[in-house]
Amino acid sequence: MPFRFTLLYLSIMHLPTLLLPLMAEQRFFTYITLLLIFISIYASSSQAQASQNSTLNQDDKLNSSVFLASENGKFNLGFCSDKWSNYYLGIWLINDMDTGKHKVWMANQNTPMPANSDPVLYIDGQGILRISYNESDEGIKLSSSVKSTRNVTATLLDSGNFVLKEVNDDGSGGRILWQSFDFPTDTLLPGMKLGVNHKTSEKWSLISSLSSDVPADGAFSLEWDHSGQLIVKQRGFARWKSGKFSGNKFKFFNPFMGFDNYSFTIVSNNDEDYLTYTVWNSETNMYQSRSTKWVLDYQGHIYQEDNNVIARVDLCYGFNTDAGCQKWDQPACRSDKNKFDYKSGSFSGEPSLDSNMNLSISDCRDRCWKDCSCAGFSTLHSKGTGCMFWSKNLKFTADYSGVSDSSYILINEQELSNNGTQNEWIWSGTTVPVAIGLLIMGIICYMRKRKLEQQAAIAEEKASQENYLLDLVSGDKVHNSSERKKGTELKIFSFASIVEATDSFAEANKLGEGGFGPVYRGKLLEGQEIAVKRQSRGSKQGIMEFKNELVLIAELQHMNLVRLLGCCIKGDEKMIIYEYLPNKSLDSFLFDPIRREMLDWTKRLTIIEGIAQGLLYLHKYSRLRIIHRDLKASNILLDANMNPKISDFGLARIFEQNESKANTRRVVGTYGYMSPEYAMYGIFSVKSDVFSFGVIMLEIISGKKNTINFDPESSLNLVGYAWELWNNGDVSELVDPVLGNSCPKEHFQRCIQIGLLCVEENPIDRPIMSVVISMLNNVSVPLPMLKKPGFSAGRNCIGGDFRDRRTEKDSINEVTMSVMDGR
Repeated sequence: MPFRFTLLYLSIMHLPTLLLPLMAEQRFFTYITLLLIFISIYASSSQAQASQNSTLNQDDKLNSSVFLASENGKFNLGFCSDKWSNYYLGIWLINDMDTGKHKVWMANQNTPMPANSDPVLYIDGQGILRISYNESDEGIKLSSSVKSTRNVTATLLDSGNFVLKEVNDDGSGGRILWQSFDFPTDTLLPGMKLGVNHKTSEKWSLISSLSSDVPADGAFSLEWDHSGQLIVKQRGFARWKSGKFSGNKFKFFNPFMGFDNYSFTIVSNNDEDYLTYTVWNSETNMYQSRSTKWVLDYQGHIYQEDNNVIARVDLCYGFNTDAGCQKWDQPACRSDKNKFDYKSGSFSGEPSLDSNMNLSISDCRDRCWKDCSCAGFSTLHSKGTGCMFWSKNLKFTADYSGVSDSSYILINEQELSNNGTQNEWIWSGTTVPVAIGLLIMGIICYMRKRKLEQQAAIAEEKASQENYLLDLVSGDKVHNSSERKKGTELKIFSFASIVEATDSFAEANKLGEGGFGPVYRGKLLEGQEIAVKRQSRGSKQGIMEFKNELVLIAELQHMNLVRLLGCCIKGDEKMIIYEYLPNKSLDSFLFDPIRREMLDWTKRLTIIEGIAQGLLYLHKYSRLRIIHRDLKASNILLDANMNPKISDFGLARIFEQNESKANTRRVVGTYGYMSPEYAMYGIFSVKSDVFSFGVIMLEIISGKKNTINFDPESSLNLVGYAWELWNNGDVSELVDPVLGNSCPKEHFQRCIQIGLLCVEENPIDRPIMSVVISMLNNVSVPLPMLKKPGFSAGRNCIGGDFRDRRTEKDSINEVTMSVMDGR
């Protein structure tokens, strides 16, 4: 029996005998501590043993908590997830994983498995390598069907290759059935091939990711050309070539390590054409893989090791042939002096948008370059996909502080050069004594003013803070009317008091973080608890959103709306102070497997009615008619009694009393909650909020997120799933299992029907909030017949840089916008 088993066995079997003397000597707790240590050692040893296995047998199943490790400990294989909790099967260098870098190979980069899908890798009885999830028998098939009467295993080799092969009767390896090296993603490891197999027409090439967040196939490919060169193509068109191989190197391909340690093999015959390489390790005097790799990223860069760029396709504009760039047909409006420059700043008008989530930043650049009216571009979605374009008739104002969003701006190098030459001529005509005199005068003036500026700094800061706040409160169009409300009370908190209340913004007091910035819990000197929303320096929100939320919430007073206490402004610091709600947001209960049990049907119905009352107030009874535009579970806060309060009005819009709807070219909001007319055409009204309410209502009833994929084949989301169950005549499957029989089936059905009425495709068919409340509180009110809902099928989010960016304004919570496919 192994030592750890013996130790554990003896510890447990002799426990009664040992307890008496130990208790007598008052050392009982010491023994328990030692016993726990032994158990921990055993568990750790078992886990380590399970994790260090390099081979998957036909009887094995690899889940998300276990991984394979190559024999030399360089590579791991297992399931990993992005920040949206989508699952991927990948291989990574262990050193890379420690620093959060990307995977050298992925099995399902184009078909991520949704959150909570419980993926499993296994070899079925026919010797096929499969991934199953959500207890699905079909799942993802990695290898093809083969006829094999022998055992089949899958082994992660020291090279980073994952190999499925037969096992001979004597235990030795037999025929290779499938290997990951034949299906490269964006990384080339030593021993992998770039080229083509003429027998099978199989092509070995690297494909870039769509963005730094999305590992799906992107715009660029790295291939081995039949002429004996490496070539990078963008959407099938050649953009860069390495030059022919000569003297153990390529002309335009320069690894930081150099090629001295490389050994290249180039094969060209009737069966195949390919390039491969190995690397010489001077420590062992052997060729081996080590951790050397080439990566083709989403911008067309080829880099080696720790992001050392060895080829840059983004420097190729189609005019130049230096550094390996290729020429291609150009629009008449572009010249070799035009370039894109990445600058911080803003344009004077609104961009045109393309919300296609299959567009990468390089696609945006290519389209802007070909469009003579385009002056700049950036990505649209938070995942680095989709495009925003600005026309050349809009003025761009640079922000040299770097705080504003950055975009790619078209510049003319010739104009910059001419300006530089003119400045040189002016200075060359100026005498040295005059220059020195001007310099001395400048220093004197600076020294004389500096003292006065320092003395006035404190007074200026206080005055600017008060003026800034006054401008925020008085600048809204409502306050300019004859009905201007006098004395809108917004308390100005000092920066020092907020620092003290939050313990210098301690991490322990951090409640969460969203697009505006982090939110902290605090306690004022008088004992009042507060929530502090602090704008981060990298926030995409600006003065308008800050102003919007201050003005709106200050004007609104309702028990189902979060209460604003004041704000704090000091220099670049901007903070909004709210009442503290101890139970945080609805989603923290609703989608948590443990805390959701605290929400019985009575509480859920109270929350539904409270949200409805808050929306009715916004739409009809408040002095300002408000469309929230970002209603979702994470923006519903819960007080100590679990009463709901609508929060986050950074994206809200004020309607005039005679307005029924509005249109915008900037669509903002959250994936899964936006109405179809808003997501597709930018049209929003009170019915847009009704749609969002309907989604939340279905989430509260089911305990499931709307963005969960209920059917991989049809991309069915929660709305579509509820509609399908309704059509089948049984919606009981939709009800959260933790609710049990706490409510009659007829009541559940009525609430689900109300939710589906709210998410109907045509906004005219959706009820207004006063009708919704009447239907909820009066069971005798007849319900209309249901029509097809909007967005009954959604698109899977595809994960992977994983950063946050939005089209118009960000809210306190982390928000993205995606246009989903209508059913």
